[in-house]
Amino acid sequence: ESGASKSFTLGLRATEAGVTVNTATVSSAEGLSDRAEAKTLWRGFAAVLVEMVDSPDPLLVGESTTYTLKVTNQGTAADRDVSIVVNFPPQISPTDVAGATQGTITGNRVVFAPLASIGPKQEAIWTIKAKAAAVGDGRVAAEITTELLKGRPVTEVEATQVY
Repeated sequence: ESGASKSFTLGLRATEAGVTVNTATVSSAEGLSDRAEAKTLWRGFAAVLVEMVDSPDPLLVGESTTYTLKVTNQGTAADRDVSIVVNFPPQISPTDVAGATQGTITGNRVVFAPLASIGPKQEAIWTIKAKAAAVGDGRVAAEITTELLKGRPVTEVEATQVY
């Protein structure tokens, strides 16, 4: 009818960050037409997964192992300032570091320089070589902080048996 209006509800969900443009076009039997656009900016969100494994394990006193620490951004936006500190128990001593950023060994503590950014679906890997120093159940603890985590670190613990 002349002067009438019709409303439609449209539900959307984005799977990645970016701009989505929705276009609606209307036309009448008399040949009149019009169109409108609506733009939606979808913001992404970072989601950091932390994994640490040692190989080999268990160890005899004096044997060496390698800890591999992998940080994966499973999200749709970058996370920034990825900082890692790894604390070793008396049973295990770090001997060498490598990876996405430079690391420093001070006693039984390893501190890696911050990674400026980790993009969506990207991963960063660090490795620490260590030597079994004393018998026992050694629990190596990595603390990861990022801009998204706002000072509340994620802790990943890897147990290594030394005999």
